[in-house]
Amino acid sequence: MLVSQTLIIVYSLLGGPGTHTGLFTVTVILTAFFSGGNEYPRIRNAIIAYCTFSFLFLEFYFQLFPPILSFESLYLEWLRRTIDFGLIAFTLGISFDIAKEIRNSDDEIENEREKSENLLLNILPRTIATQLKLDHGVIAERYEESSVLFADIAGFTVMSSTMAPDQVVQMLDEVFREFDDLARRLGLEKIKTIGDAYMVAAGLPERRSDHCEAIFKLAVEMQDLMREKFSIKYNGLALRIGIHTGPVVAGVIGTVKFAYDLWGDTVNTASRMESHGVTGHIQVTEAVYEKLKNRYTFELRGELDIKGKGKMKTYLFPV
Repeated sequence: MLVSQTLIIVYSLLGGPGTHTGLFTVTVILTAFFSGGNEYPRIRNAIIAYCTFSFLFLEFYFQLFPPILSFESLYLEWLRRTIDFGLIAFTLGISFDIAKEIRNSDDEIENEREKSENLLLNILPRTIATQLKLDHGVIAERYEESSVLFADIAGFTVMSSTMAPDQVVQMLDEVFREFDDLARRLGLEKIKTIGDAYMVAAGLPERRSDHCEAIFKLAVEMQDLMREKFSIKYNGLALRIGIHTGPVVAGVIGTVKFAYDLWGDTVNTASRMESHGVTGHIQVTEAVYEKLKNRYTFELRGELDIKGKGKMKTYLFPV
């Protein structure tokens, strides 16, 4: 670029301003920006300063002195046309290159946006993620009708103590991936996993009237999957499930790591149904039984002393 600008100066001094050679200074400046200008800003700025100074020097020089050589008018005319067309071609080339870079940048930005969107949707429900992007305040809502399921792998602590850490993680990942697929297919919302426990909710964030039926269907399919596949593969692996239905409060907590969670007596009761449940069965409260008794056959387990709740009548669904 320095050599090019020096040749421009020499040719301009020889032929004068009528050659239009000094206009090629613009191409040198543009090239300085697009040929590593961001990586070497000092060199770029030095070249730009040199080009600017030389262009101004030539403009003032020809106000005082004539060109060294006198070219014929026909030669100057064709030279000017050649230079003008050359500048137009160079400018168009740079413009197309800039447009291409912008399109590539837009595509990269869109790809990264989609990745971020998918990551966010893996953490939060779609409606909550959309609301979070629009509103940075507290996101919380009460749902009068919802159902909550807790599932726990029976004997997991003892089993995991005899397995290598990577085998434990691989087993949980395989099981929970299958559960995720079931929940997604039924339109239910996975809330979280806690160790070997799995929590799902129905009727939120999008309300639905069949929340209890949907979450019970998930429980049945989870038990079937555990019995027909994972129990055989992992030496008698079994599942304990508890379900309760009622009002909950749902919302987003955290500022660094977002979490969509549920609170309320319904959540606590569903957890107690699981922890006081029977391996290989689905234990439900009387509220769930009343909603589903005409569609499924339950066994009355009787009244249990539930921690924090006292005596509660519960029902079992053997699968």
